[in-house]
Amino acid sequence: MASAKPPSVNLGPITTNNLFYSKYIIIYILEIWLAAIPTVFWGYICYLNLVIYWWSWFLLPLYILEIYWMFILLTAWIAKIFLVIVCKIYPPREGVFKINETKDYFYWNLRTFIRSLPFTFMRYSAFPWLDFVVYNFLSGSKFNKCGMSSVMYDGWIDTEFIETGNNCMIGLGSIVLSHYIDGDLFILKKVKLHDGAIVGAKAIVMPGTEIGEHTTLGAASLTEIDQKLEPYSIYMGMPARKLKK
Repeated sequence: MASAKPPSVNLGPITTNNLFYSKYIIIYILEIWLAAIPTVFWGYICYLNLVIYWWSWFLLPLYILEIYWMFILLTAWIAKIFLVIVCKIYPPREGVFKINETKDYFYWNLRTFIRSLPFTFMRYSAFPWLDFVVYNFLSGSKFNKCGMSSVMYDGWIDTEFIETGNNCMIGLGSIVLSHYIDGDLFILKKVKLHDGAIVGAKAIVMPGTEIGEHTTLGAASLTEIDQKLEPYSIYMGMPARKLKK
């Protein structure tokens, strides 16, 4: 069984195939370059203000924050444009695919790579809760929808085909996968967490899993592919089984 590292919102998405980074590093270069051009121009305007107006030095912290956030947001917008183009060329779809017989694995890698830079910048920003904004912005409600009242900062979470309701919690070190690789099979299925769902620390949620309202998946537990967890229940084990309701 082939292993795969999941793309992560916590530490920046990681593609399954490490060779993909060297082959498509031009995407990173374009995102940084296109975001840097207007950012540098605005930075030059700020510099002129500092030279001409002595009182503008009191605004120096504001200038620094403007430049910083301008670069991050422009990177996200550029990634969004790239994603729209890629999704028009080959729309994302759920299913079980032969890696060597379809383009789904290739385009999944490409979409993941495009998202990775703005996700990484946002994770290390001063406001990590904005992960949710960027997460939804770079996906669209068709593929992703994460409630702003949820907590997922400390988990490793795939970058698409994830939907969370309100007040969901993804525990420390847990993994939420919408993709899985088994030999020459590539599985891509949506994961859905209903309102109040809790994924315990170091638990693993497999593709196609649906966790019902106010249901808890215990720490270090593992769901099966396409497993449905009933509402108002507690599941534990590998594979996860219901304890009580």
